[in-house]
Amino acid sequence: MAQKFVEGMFVELLPTPQLGIGKVVKVTSDKISVFFKSQPATEAMLFKLPNNNLVPSAVQDDLILNNLPPFVERPDGKLALPASNTKRMTLAQTLDAFHAKCPLGFNDPLFHEHERDYKWNAHLRFQETLGSGQGRRLLEENKVAELVQRVLSVTSKVNLLSPYENMALHDALQSEQAARKCLTALFCVLDAPVVSEATYQPYIDAVLDLPQEAGKSRVGTWPIVTLLPFIAQPDRHMFLKPTNSQSAAEALSFDLRYQSLPNWRTYEALLEMGKAYYNEIKHLGPRDFIDVQSFIWMATHT
Repeated sequence: MAQKFVEGMFVELLPTPQLGIGKVVKVTSDKISVFFKSQPATEAMLFKLPNNNLVPSAVQDDLILNNLPPFVERPDGKLALPASNTKRMTLAQTLDAFHAKCPLGFNDPLFHEHERDYKWNAHLRFQETLGSGQGRRLLEENKVAELVQRVLSVTSKVNLLSPYENMALHDALQSEQAARKCLTALFCVLDAPVVSEATYQPYIDAVLDLPQEAGKSRVGTWPIVTLLPFIAQPDRHMFLKPTNSQSAAEALSFDLRYQSLPNWRTYEALLEMGKAYYNEIKHLGPRDFIDVQSFIWMATHT
């Protein structure tokens, strides 16, 4: 009896296990298009039906295959990733690229010097000045100015914001009312048992509502929105820098669902990408999303 295939099903091709699992992206009466996770090509492989070499995979869930960008149909009828994904990198290629730069992996001195240590030091600064409920207590005691000073002492220790973004954040937080609203929303994100739209979108909205002087740099940017959660909890949060994050997602053929205006849907996709690659490189011993995000950036950027 011929196997019934449906779009979205995960399959394997026998006897070529090196391709790994594939996702069925289109089925017609006599053909099936499958995109395999480990293939370097950007187009789905086309098979005639029936095909006894295609079998359902024992695994029917995969964060990378779940988040492929929408495919486009080429003039020859084949389905391919969008044109922006032409420099696709497989997991094997990202591992090779990362180890070419950091032969000792996450313990490499170059990795610590250029990627990890300054971010981890900012995290330690956050813990020292705002952790263990200190930030909440300052809010409750109406010591907003002191709280803002401590927040800025953290953001100034890490070079993830541009000078213009640093200045815009500094100026915006001088409004006590706006600072209180924004930092209250931040601590709701950090105190929540899980990262979810219920707490993260109100925090995004609070950052977008920060005052901004006409003619000066925007406050509501992705780097400003994502910096403090990432520094405070690098085991749960990621940092989004638009150009780098988009180009990395394109190289990995991961649908970031990017929009320039900060929003939960894009941030959720970024977290999914982080979780996907945390699982894929678990054998390297990543400690948190600082390691995972740095791995992605170093592997996908020359």
